[in-house]
Formats: sequence, structure tokens, C-alpha cells
Amino acid sequence: MSSEFIKKIERLIVKDNLEQAITLLQESNEWIPESAKETILALAGQLRNLRQQEMRGIISQESALLETNRIRNALIQFIQVYSKTPEEQAKVALRKKMKWLIPLMIYLVVSGAAIWWLFCPQSNFRIDANLLVERVSFKYLEGPTDFAQGEVHACFWQNFKSLELEADQVVIHKDGDGSRETQSPPTSNIIIKANENIPGVGVRFGEARLERLHLQPNALLTIAQTENSTSSIQITIQQGEELKSEWTFQDSMDMQVEMVDIKGIPNLSTVYTPTNLRVFPPKDKARELKIHAFTGTSNVEMQFDKDYKIEGRNLLIAEPSFYQPLASVAVPTILGGSIQIGVLDKASLKTIDLSEGQALDIFSDQKFSLQKISFEKDGINIHFNGEVQKIETGRNHDLHNPSRMEWWWHGQKLLVIAFGVVLLGLAVFLLLGTWNGFLKK
Repeated sequence: MSSEFIKKIERLIVKDNLEQAITLLQESNEWIPESAKETILALAGQLRNLRQQEMRGIISQESALLETNRIRNALIQFIQVYSKTPEEQAKVALRKKMKWLIPLMIYLVVSGAAIWWLFCPQSNFRIDANLLVERVSFKYLEGPTDFAQGEVHACFWQNFKSLELEADQVVIHKDGDGSRETQSPPTSNIIIKANENIPGVGVRFGEARLERLHLQPNALLTIAQTENSTSSIQITIQQGEELKSEWTFQDSMDMQVEMVDIKGIPNLSTVYTPTNLRVFPPKDKARELKIHAFTGTSNVEMQFDKDYKIEGRNLLIAEPSFYQPLASVAVPTILGGSIQIGVLDKASLKTIDLSEGQALDIFSDQKFSLQKISFEKDGINIHFNGEVQKIETGRNHDLHNPSRMEWWWHGQKLLVIAFGVVLLGLAVFLLLGTWNGFLKK
């Protein structure tokens, strides 16, 4: 039906001229399906019967008004239904059917995206690593650096600034002339300083115990086995402030110095050639050795007769790295070990086993808790744990993050089951609604 014809019918209905509206519908040449014409004919009969009852006075005013409203509403609904062309009505019917199909399609897209997301790698998870390496570097953050876990057989400290200790007796051996001189007692504490003309010289000493390193936050430590001995390690420390260390020794200590200035030993102030000192500590006093290093990089090479351990005790580190720079290539230093992936206070989710020569990259902006470093004949054993965002291992740097589904199933089984039940229930509801609303109509 045309829009003009529909407006004309609507105006008649508004004016309560129902007879004329029905007559126009019956006599119109506008498109009206046969089933609709029967509806108009029935409404015409109802209206004619109502008027006759009103003329005879056999119907109450309330009943007549109610019947008139029913006929008016029926005409309004008729206009609304058949005001559209067959093509428009088909579109309306299709939209009614699509009211279930569209939510189903949205559900499929959203649920598919959710399932894809669940099978993507988890980006934040806990690891517990126990590794055997030739070299490791990390950034020190905080915690007690108490290393009194074993004796150092010999030590060479390069780039030291000063060395302080007390002694009752000093035996001096000078290389070259074979002379030997005994000084007893020294006039004061012995202070050995790097010669101001040649800073960065080294000092050698033996049979001592490293008690403490006074590291500054964000100091960079590199610990590596030396090439010539498996029982010797080298520690490189880089920090922006002067490095201090404290040592203890027993009955005596042998020391070799050169290119240094010495205070506290009579008739000996400057040493240019290698000079050996045997120092005997004072009785009933602490046998302490204090070493101060220049700001920048300090190298310490230590030799051990047996395994030497550093216990973590709440030592926090960051950015562990397991590579040895060689020209322009970074060579992996992993000798073996394993990494447990899991949730705190739960069994591990899975284990990554590492073999010699494999790369290991740990990406994290969190702190790691260093539990232990031990220096053994077959390598440096390091044990640490913490939260990571990504972990890559193997010769091809393969990603080993667990999927989110694995991670949640390991730590939150009930949550995963509840999510699956809701997803399945919603799918069944939408499929049944689509079947009833689209396929059966």
C-alpha cells in the first residue's frame, strides 16, 4: 500500500470514522493479500453488528466503547502489518529470524577469540631455576652479601685503591736480590695504597676468608670460571661508588705487592718491584683485612681448595644473563640444569631441562631471589627463583612459556571448569534459540 493511502486510513481512524476506513480498504486497488481481505471483511461485519446493537439499544455504552476500541486496534495493527510491500515484509520476517542468528555469530566470534587467548603463551609466571654454568652475570639489588662459607686459598685483586690490616710482625722478601728483612713490630696499622702514578694495580694474598662485599644497589656482577683452572673463579664488579670488602685470615698471611705506597712499616714507603710480605696478626685481636677499590670496575680472582658456596639469604638480583662475549658473538655458558615452572606452594607445572651449549634468555622486570651460588669443580651452580614474562631456551631460542590454559588449569582448576560450563551452556541456549527462530519458521 502506498504511503498516501496509509496516511488517509490513519486520519480516518484518528477521527473515529471506522466505517469509512474499512470501506476504503475494501474498495481500494492497493495491494492487499487475500488473507488480509478476509480480515477486513470480518472487521466490517463486527462494526456493522455493533452499530445495529447500538440502534436497538441492546448493548451498554461501556460494552460498545470496548468493542469499538477492539476494532480500532485491529485496524491499526492491520495497517502496520500490511503497510509494507512483500519485499519489505520479507525483510522484516528475516530480521525476526536473525535475532537469534546474530547473537550466535557474536558468541562464536567472542568465544573463538577467548579460546585463542587461552591457548596463547602465559606472560607472567613463576620459575625455580637450578643451573650449572661457566659464567653468569646479574644486577645486585639488595640483601646481605655475607660470603663466609669457605676458605680462599689464593686471591688476586686488581684495581684496588687501598688495603688495611694490623700486624705484630712482618717478614719482607724482595724479588731480584733475594734479601729478607723482618720488621717487628710495625709502628702503626699497615696501609697499602696504589701508587698515584699507576692506579689500578693489583695485590695477591692467600688463605683468607671473604666476609662481606659492600655492594651498592644496581651493581653489576659477573662470575666466571677462569680458563686455566676449574677451581678458580673471577668476579667482576661494576658500580658507581667505591667498593669495600672485608676479609679475615688465620695465623699469618702471605701477600705480594708492587708499584704501591706503604705506611706502617719502618724503612719501607714505596715498592716498585714485586715484593712478598708475610704478615703475622696481633694476638687477641681480630685478624681483619679491608680492601677498598676504585670506582668503576674491579676484578677479583679467587682460588679454592674445595667447593665454595654463597648462600642467598634474601639476596635480591635482576637481569641474570648466561653468555660469554666472544668478539661480536655471545656464546652460551650453560653446562646443564633445569627450570621448574609452577605456582607458589604448588607442584611444578612442567620442567625445562637444559644441556651444555643451549641458550637461555629470561625476560623479567621483577626481582629474583638468589638462594645459592656454589663454585664446584664441574662449574658454577646457581639457584634462584622469581616471576618472569618470557623464557627462551635451546639452540634456536624456542619459547617455553606455558599456555594460559595450562597455567590456569594448574593453579585455578575450578575457575577453568566454571568458565567451560558457562561457555557450553550459552552455546546450547543460542543454538536452540536459532533452531526455533530461524530453521522452523
